[in-house]
This record gives sequence, C-alpha cells and structure tokens, in this order.
Amino acid sequence: MLAALRLDRLVQYSRLQTRPRQPSTLRPVFCRSKMEMGFEALIALKKQLQANAKQQLAGKQQDPARRKAPEQSKKATRAKADPALLAIARLQQSYPAAFPKKPGAKLPLKKGVFEDLKVQTAHGLAPDALKLALSVWCQGMRYWKCLKDGAERVDLTGAPCGQVTAAEAQRARQFIGRHVRTLRSSRHTSATPEDATPVVSVPPPPPTRDSGR
Repeated sequence: MLAALRLDRLVQYSRLQTRPRQPSTLRPVFCRSKMEMGFEALIALKKQLQANAKQQLAGKQQDPARRKAPEQSKKATRAKADPALLAIARLQQSYPAAFPKKPGAKLPLKKGVFEDLKVQTAHGLAPDALKLALSVWCQGMRYWKCLKDGAERVDLTGAPCGQVTAAEAQRARQFIGRHVRTLRSSRHTSATPEDATPVVSVPPPPPTRDSGR
C-alpha cells in the first residue's frame, strides 16, 4: 500500500512538471516601461546639452563687445584726465581745418600760430593750455611726416600761409630716424632670445708648487 501511495505521488509530481506554463505578462511590461524611461532621460539630457551649448555660444559672441567697452572707457578716462588731450580736443572742435582728427593727416602749421590762438577766444583755453596742446600736437611721427620740403603751411582756417623749408624738412627726418632707432633698441633689449646661453666666468686654477719654479 505504501508503494502504491509513493507511485501515485510520483505520477502527480510528473504531471505538474510536464504541465505547460502560462506566459507571464508582467516581465515584458516592466522591461518596456524601463526602456521608455531610459529614452526619456536621454532626450532630456540631449535638450539640456543643446541649451548649454547655445548659452556658451552666445557668451562667446558677446565677449568682443565686452572687451571693446572697457578699452573705450579707458580712452575716454585718459582723455578726461590728460589736460593736453582735452586742450587738443577743443582745438579740433574749434579749428578742424588746422587740427584734423584721425585718420586725417596732420598739416604743417603756420609759424606764429600760437600768437593767433592767444587772440582767439572760441576755444576758451588759457595760454598755458594752448602752449601745452601745441607742444604735444607738433611732436610725434604723424606731424613730422607732414614736414616735407616745400609743403604748404596753414593757418587756423586752413588757408596756405608759408612753406616748409629744406632745413625744417631735414630736421623732421632726423627726428623720425631717431624715433625709429629708439623703438628698435627698446624692442631689442626687451626681447630675450631662446637660444641665448648665460656667460659663466670660470675662476683660474689655484697655483701649484711647480708654478713658482
């Protein structure tokens, strides 16, 4: 009887093992939802990266304008602080034919233009300010280059009034050459060649006993 019961249990167990299993619908649904969540996260990440790239590009495009603004403000501050530049600006405003603005070339001024400026009152400058402005205006490469032999000098209205002599033109060329040499020497001294090797002084050897014989 015990053998029959054991056989019956074995038959039931074998039937349970051979019974076809019903496919489960939970696992595919779970995997599908997990994949959808992954795709949504990737799309959100892509949008975030695109937004960051646009912000960086906009910042780079605004950088040149930001760089120009401080430079212009520095120039305006320097012009306000320098009395010579302020006086020259007034002369350019009152007498544009004699004191042209950049990029216009400077013109040789009439001899005795300082006396003419002292008589004028449109500029509103004191004699000391006029003298300072003229000394700065008549210095530098831009003015020296206009001093050529036979060039017409101009008065405050821009009308011809005299000519540049050969001696004055020669002196202007000397100023230009001296200025160029000064610039070259300053650049040469400031530049440090990479292949330059320092010179090391080696002390002489100590005297030996045989050296005195």
